[in-house]
Formats: sequence, C-alpha cells, structure tokens
Amino acid sequence: MTVTKITAYIGLGSNLSEPIAQVKNAIDEVKQLAQCQVTAISSLYLSKPQMDNPQEQVISGSTGSTK
Repeated sequence: MTVTKITAYIGLGSNLSEPIAQVKNAIDEVKQLAQCQVTAISSLYLSKPQMDNPQEQVISGSTGSTK
C-alpha cells in the first residue's frame, strides 16, 4: 500500500475569552490528531475586526501540518 503525504495549512483565530490561549489550545488539539504532524506554527497577529458591528480585536495565526 502506498502512503500519500498531504500538507495542510490551517488558519486559526479568536476574539473571545482569552484569544491567545484559545489559539494555543487549538494548536495543541491539532497536534493530538492521529497521524498528523505539525510542521510549522506562525507568529500570532492582532487585527481589528472587519465588520461594522462592535467586536473585540482578533488574534490570528496559522499552522502547517502533514498527514
């Protein structure tokens, strides 16, 4: 059987309840996926919401994974 390596880039973000911790927890969850290896994690960025309705600023980043 041939195993094919797949690379995925996953965008993560949060503006609710400790957003940095939320994003770090999401990365930890991705690391726990069976047969998934996190190969890179970006820096985290703070940005303003893009909608007109009032919201908290958004923390975002991404991770590279292979399976």
